[in-house]
Formats: sequence, C-alpha cells, structure tokens
Amino acid sequence: MKKHVFDSKRMICLFVMALLIGLALVHFRTMHKRVVYQVANMREEEQQIRQELWRQQGQLSMMLERPGRIRERVEYYGLALCPPGEEKPVVAKEKLAKNAESISAN
Repeated sequence: MKKHVFDSKRMICLFVMALLIGLALVHFRTMHKRVVYQVANMREEEQQIRQELWRQQGQLSMMLERPGRIRERVEYYGLALCPPGEEKPVVAKEKLAKNAESISAN
C-alpha cells in the first residue's frame, strides 16, 4: 500500500513539474514575440526619423546653397568673388571695415 501512495505522489510531482515547464515555455515564447514586435517597431521608427533627418538636411542645404543666399552672404561679408579665369576685384577697405564693425557689434 505504501508503494501505491509513493507512485501517486511521484506522478503528481511529475505532473506539476511538467505543468510548470509548460507554463515557463509559454511565458518565454510570448515574451520573445513581444520583444520581436518592439524591435520591428523601433526599426520602423528609426527609418522614419532618418527620412525626416534627410529631408531637413536637404532643406537646409537648399537654403544655404541657393544662389540668392550665396549672393547675400558674399555681400554681407564683403567677399571679392569673380568667375573663374578673371582677376579678383579689389574690395574697398571701407566696405570691409564697415562689415567687420557690424559683425563685432552683433
């Protein structure tokens, strides 16, 4: 009779252990799926942020490199620019001094 009780306790113990292992596997599987989903969302968000950055970089370079803006900066800083192959014109010293004063005042 004691052998029969011992076998039932062993069976119950094995059943509980199998149940706990099964629950742990289900938990780890759902956790893994959740992490994979989060990683996919983060990659998508990263791509959107990169696209926004590229768009802003393009806008900034367009603003800085457009001919009108270059002309404004040349005039503001009093630079002597000329087309390739021509001699550089002499810039009036008064204009350079005036621009230097306005820059130092800011």
